[in-house]
Amino acid sequence: MEQDWNRALRTSISDVFATMFFVVPEWDPELTLRLGSTKATGWYEGWVDFAKLDQAIRVWVWAPPELAAELAGNIMAAVPGSLDTEQTLDAFREMLNMVAGSLLTSMDPLGSWKMGLPQGRLLSQGTVKDLLKQVQEELAFEAEGRPFLAGLKQTKA
Repeated sequence: MEQDWNRALRTSISDVFATMFFVVPEWDPELTLRLGSTKATGWYEGWVDFAKLDQAIRVWVWAPPELAAELAGNIMAAVPGSLDTEQTLDAFREMLNMVAGSLLTSMDPLGSWKMGLPQGRLLSQGTVKDLLKQVQEELAFEAEGRPFLAGLKQTKA
């Protein structure tokens, strides 16, 4: 996969978090090694697909519940933790929509790629290492002292 997608995703996450969620993520390329066996139960997972002719790219994002609650509280002008799981999941999908939209704008100014609807769920099992098996390229951030992970996977459509 072109490094440009990875770099653009990193920039998109940083920009969207800082401007829309008032959270500054710090890129930490070694974070996934430290988190490998950490249980992902209760984490929020999101993904969105991009397609162009016979190419497809999926963007994945993951956050522990405390960070997802803070992001949701910040975007909905609510006290973090005061929103229920479904409201937090809606905000998590909206965060992914903003990140993906920014990514697509920077990578495809001519509009050749089509973006699907962001999807999300609350995880009930697995480890961080299991999550990262789904991607070809991974990104890790520390955001307000908590991890935020992302990844890219390219396939044939």
